[in-house]
Amino acid sequence: MLKSYKFTLILAVVILILSVMSVKSIPKIDVKASDKIGHFLAYASLTIVVLFETAKKFRWSNEYRRSLIYLIPLCIGYGVLMEFLQASSLFNRHFEYLDMLANSIGVAVGCALFLLGFKQIRSFYIK
Repeated sequence: MLKSYKFTLILAVVILILSVMSVKSIPKIDVKASDKIGHFLAYASLTIVVLFETAKKFRWSNEYRRSLIYLIPLCIGYGVLMEFLQASSLFNRHFEYLDMLANSIGVAVGCALFLLGFKQIRSFYIK
């Protein structure tokens, strides 16, 4: 089962590493709200990848849609967990509600983009 989600797991580990890295080791980007944009993009990407791998697992049938009931909350929960992990004294990071919001919006947009493009993606894989 985990083999079906190898890219999801890789991306989740990358997000974990970036979430707990010291702020000092992350290069500064001089763009307003770049932190929130990064959160948004990371979780939109995570959602698209997990939905892609789930749809592929279900051989591109519409059966994968039932898994949205637990995959979307799982992605949002992962973002919330990362913020609480940053709040711990183990890491030189800070807890922010706006980061959680950016993560959740990223999940919602990632899901919407995948659902909007599902027919095109499926037609590419099923010929």
